[in-house]
Amino acid sequence: MTDQEIFERLEQYRKTHNFEWQEIAAALKVSRATISNWKNGGKIADKNRRGIMVLTTEIDYPAGCFLPCCPAGPPVDRLTQYLLEAWQAMNGEEKARVIALIEEMREKKSAISPAEDKLQ
Repeated sequence: MTDQEIFERLEQYRKTHNFEWQEIAAALKVSRATISNWKNGGKIADKNRRGIMVLTTEIDYPAGCFLPCCPAGPPVDRLTQYLLEAWQAMNGEEKARVIALIEEMREKKSAISPAEDKLQ
């Protein structure tokens, strides 16, 4: 998707859910000016593209997927079941915060050298 298509997706999500741009900015952990820049054709960083995609993706899991053995796929362990239920209960801002934390953890892990990684 192009940056313009990503922004249009974000704008549609905002309108559908009656969010203010300030709320969207807070959920994505960017300034209102950054969103204004995107609206005027500015580049959307990869990290923000991922955040927008997560924020704007509506996920509906089949009801059976919360059973110990999901008829729609492989068996689901308790932790996965808990995480799916927690994710489904989160609002857009909470989901964006979780994604930001995951990205932060990935960045920290990739910053560890192979020698340091063996020590952990």
